[in-house]
Amino acid sequence: MKRMLLILLALAICLTATAFAETTVSTVTVKGASYNSVSNSLTNTIAIQMPDGWYLFSADGTKVTGTAYDNVKRVYDAPYYTVSNKGLDGVIDADGKVIVPTEYDDVEVVSYRWAYGVVLTPSGNDQGDYYSTDNSGKKVYFNVDHYDFYYRGEKVGTLPRSGFAQNNYAYGRGDYLQLRDRDGAYHHYSKEFVDSGINESGEYVYSNRKYIHTGTGQTVWSADCTLTADEVADAYDDDHGFVIDLQGNKLFAYNYSYIGTFNNGIAYFKTNQGGFGLVDLQGNELLPGIYDSIDYSFYDAIDTGYVAVSKDGLSGLASLKGMDTSNTFRYSKEVVSEKTPFLYAKGMDGKYIVITATAGELEQHFEDVSFLGNGCPLFVGKTADGKVAVYGMNGEVILSRDNWRYTSSISISRDGSFAYEGNRGDNGYEYTLYTINYEIPEGVAAALPEGHWICSACGQERSTAFCPEDGTPKPVTASSTWVCPSCGKEVESAFCPNDGTKKPE
Repeated sequence: MKRMLLILLALAICLTATAFAETTVSTVTVKGASYNSVSNSLTNTIAIQMPDGWYLFSADGTKVTGTAYDNVKRVYDAPYYTVSNKGLDGVIDADGKVIVPTEYDDVEVVSYRWAYGVVLTPSGNDQGDYYSTDNSGKKVYFNVDHYDFYYRGEKVGTLPRSGFAQNNYAYGRGDYLQLRDRDGAYHHYSKEFVDSGINESGEYVYSNRKYIHTGTGQTVWSADCTLTADEVADAYDDDHGFVIDLQGNKLFAYNYSYIGTFNNGIAYFKTNQGGFGLVDLQGNELLPGIYDSIDYSFYDAIDTGYVAVSKDGLSGLASLKGMDTSNTFRYSKEVVSEKTPFLYAKGMDGKYIVITATAGELEQHFEDVSFLGNGCPLFVGKTADGKVAVYGMNGEVILSRDNWRYTSSISISRDGSFAYEGNRGDNGYEYTLYTINYEIPEGVAAALPEGHWICSACGQERSTAFCPEDGTPKPVTASSTWVCPSCGKEVESAFCPNDGTKKPE
């Protein structure tokens, strides 16, 4: 396979430090025609303008689009790009697969599963749904002719202009699409684009003492429901002290004043005493209900094993795996910003203080910092001597280059496994792509409060003499002391210092 304009450097940089897991960084360079590039932080890809147009490249420098596009733009909050050719728009995914063909005057991504294309026609007057400006500065107006809807890259249906009030948006609720027509009525379409005929605004509606799924008309939270968790937006509910699934099965009992929506199997809860925590679908408390607040973005950060919380007016980071994060509670919630697994604030010296979930406050302070978003285990920092580097959660340098001047000199993906930079080279512009293999450090295991123990059967922390779930008794801790049978004194050594009696076997 011919690789024009591609130079494979085949470099592997191994960075190791005592107590840090090995991090490997591999690089590849792609030459582009200009300093124009677009990357989606949710993907390990980058679109680069080449001499004949825009192409999408994977992290290893492979060109994943076979034909050039006139323009490429990232889609926020979804792993897609909008693309243009000859004035018409479409959508592609991170593998270059066409989600919506470049046949439309406008395109919109509704959710990971749903998107639509818009076909316009001149309005013939001085108002319309869209407008453009001609060479003289005059506005030219257009109206929608029709909308084509796509589910997972397949065209499934078409609506006329009257069928969708675009200014009211469309919402993807799992496999089902919700929108409003120009008369204000709600519609819910299946992935086959069949309208359920239930004109309500939510995913479920309470009617005749039953909850009805607006996409299908099925009764939910009942045994005869055939919907799966993958098909709907909200697959779990609370019912009189129990969390139930779509079929009404009781997953676990709880004694909270409130429990939130489950996302990726985790929800926050509020105790009767007012504390917040996290619980999974088996009823396991991933975080005890002792916090004053939990940052709303915890869903995005869960993969790091930490979430941002506050307690007693202080911001901190809490571990989902029982690691000790007490040294992160250093500063008032009023002055700290959260980008889990990091906290940061400006210190009295005007420099940035960075607090990490595994190392607490870093000794190094920074002139400037850049955090990609919640869930990224890496950040970019600029030190007082002007050096810019990518740092890990223990404050270790993961990647640095002498030519970096700003924290924006390097861009990192949401999961921290991809980064890139662009620079003017001898023969055009060069883009260096980095694949980063970084293992999130474990941190230090938190000590149990006095009298607490871990049940060997269920793995949960207990403070009672027996586990309330399975009856396992609290383990007896062997004493390191013994009583000398000759003198009656308590002894710690192998032989009694008073009379030389040997410790009994």
